[in-house]
Amino acid sequence: MKKLYLLLFLIVPMIGNSVELKGRDKVTDTVAGHIEEILTSAGLTSASIARGSDTPKGQATVMYDYYLKPDAPNCKVGKQIGSHICACQSYSDRLACAKATYGSIGDAAIDSITDPAKRNESIVEMTSAIEIEIAEAGVNRNQLAHVPIAGRYAVDIKPSSISDKEKFKQAVMTHPNVIKERFFYPGKIGGPAETAFHIEFVVD
Repeated sequence: MKKLYLLLFLIVPMIGNSVELKGRDKVTDTVAGHIEEILTSAGLTSASIARGSDTPKGQATVMYDYYLKPDAPNCKVGKQIGSHICACQSYSDRLACAKATYGSIGDAAIDSITDPAKRNESIVEMTSAIEIEIAEAGVNRNQLAHVPIAGRYAVDIKPSSISDKEKFKQAVMTHPNVIKERFFYPGKIGGPAETAFHIEFVVD
């Protein structure tokens, strides 16, 4: 069945349904191919990749810049992140917003910060904590999946780049390389707080 599915995606683009994948250089060719297959299946013509694989330092930087600094873009007054309404009046508000987004490994990284006003030092402290936590979690880790996990590749797609979100979600859920239980998106009931379409693929 999987071979038949992939064969169809080799044939369909040849009959004129090409897609544009912005940010293709952020992921491997294999993962880019899977995303293009999903777009083709959904009848969509374009998407933008927000993020692919990352290092512990890169993960720490994202966490700080998007959630913890005073003008963090993912922490706005009245912004709904999952069941938590984020605000930016104080560091404790931004901390709550970040902890509504990440799991226990992220919490440990955030808790390692000595002085949140010092960006570079905070990122160094968070990086160290992430490295320790993911080493302890081992190969079965699910959290902070952008930091590589053997046999898996995580990617975020910008929701604003998807013209038909329902068709896209359906296509993601039918792709044979998608880890179905690891597909998250804004507003998903029972999922973590997300601001992107978070997809994890099985890879060699």
